[in-house]
Amino acid sequence: MDATTKMRHAAYRGALLSSSGQSLAAIWRTFHDNTYLILRFAHADTSRGDGSTMRTIADAESQLLRMMDEIAAADWIRFCTGAGWTETGAALLSWCKDARGEDVWRGFAHAGEWPVADEVFERAARLVKPKALPTGLTLSAVVASANGSHHAICAALVARRGTIRIDYPPAQIAQMPEVLQHYVASNTAGNHAQVSAS
Repeated sequence: MDATTKMRHAAYRGALLSSSGQSLAAIWRTFHDNTYLILRFAHADTSRGDGSTMRTIADAESQLLRMMDEIAAADWIRFCTGAGWTETGAALLSWCKDARGEDVWRGFAHAGEWPVADEVFERAARLVKPKALPTGLTLSAVVASANGSHHAICAALVARRGTIRIDYPPAQIAQMPEVLQHYVASNTAGNHAQVSAS
């Protein structure tokens, strides 16, 4: 171990680190900074770009997500409680060792009582580990497995866009909160699903 690495390790003495030496704060900040970059590039004129920046971000995040399995869910919860819950922080919890779905959706709820229909929520929804999302091939099945979490329902509609059949009648959809209506409509538009009239 060279002198620089020794100094770095000494500076983080006592901190929870991944096997590659990443602190929880560094991982948290990387994903939040990347969210900003992804949104910025999404709004930029990319007609002349080759997408290499987005691929670089995706590759780096893939490695970091694999590292999250080394971090105990309880440690990540304590960190996010201290730093302040964000949708991104809650999504990252789903990748931690021993993470439970209800804790992930509680983290989302701490970030905001209701999901916001915007790109930040959608980015976080796509970050959620697939096994933490509500299950089911129909909207009614997703709602039943979401245990009352509007965040979980909306995240499933975003992350699995085009694969969830909308089996609620239009009158019932019209009674849903506006953010749920938004994501139901975007799911329907994405796969041209037939909305049951029965």
